[in-house]
Amino acid sequence: EDVVLGDWLLAMSSDGNPTFSKFIGWLHKDQNQRQMFLKIFTAKGSIKLSPHHLMLKKSLEQNANTHFDFAKNVHPGDYIYTKPQNNTGFTWEKVTSIKSWFGRGIFAPLTEEGTIVVDSTVASCYAEVESHLLAHAALLPVRICPYLLDDQESQHSPGLRT
Repeated sequence: EDVVLGDWLLAMSSDGNPTFSKFIGWLHKDQNQRQMFLKIFTAKGSIKLSPHHLMLKKSLEQNANTHFDFAKNVHPGDYIYTKPQNNTGFTWEKVTSIKSWFGRGIFAPLTEEGTIVVDSTVASCYAEVESHLLAHAALLPVRICPYLLDDQESQHSPGLRT
């Protein structure tokens, strides 16, 4: 919530490696909105996000593919992609538990990569759309011309960007 246009945020590159990606605006920002969130725990930490936010997961099933899915579809036993403090790469951490809670504040920053590392966990910048790739492609014009999303003044205003 404290980032400003042009800040470089930890993200995941298209080849799955840690990278820094430029913050280009808010998709949604409202510090007063209350809603249900999920807190997804691993043995090494947790991430808080909305149920319809996309995050990278790998299921417990044999031969399960790695993909972005809604947080509400992550279950104990699934794996999420995390960034250990003492490691230069990402690793898969097993989800141990999930708790629902009501909280205040919605923040959906957009980076050039379309991903962001929050609480040491890889998340998509996108929510509500089932496909990370589709959302990322749809926002190509915004990633090319970020002023379509936010400018120095609007970045501080609450609301859903359309």
